[in-house]
Amino acid sequence: MSTLVTGATGFVGSHIARLLVERGEQVRVLVRRTSLATALDGIACERVMGDLRETVHLKTILRGTRRV
Repeated sequence: MSTLVTGATGFVGSHIARLLVERGEQVRVLVRRTSLATALDGIACERVMGDLRETVHLKTILRGTRRV
């Protein structure tokens, strides 16, 4: 089970993702196709391309996720 972090390509979201990984959590991050993801460099997380507004993506993104 993993934690999904939305907004992880931004300043706050990337720091949250990094902290969770450092705590030993499995982290999945949602990245839009148009997002610059350099804030995620060096973070050992699963990157999932998608958009919260697309219900088709949500089903796949949330599968196995414990919390958001």
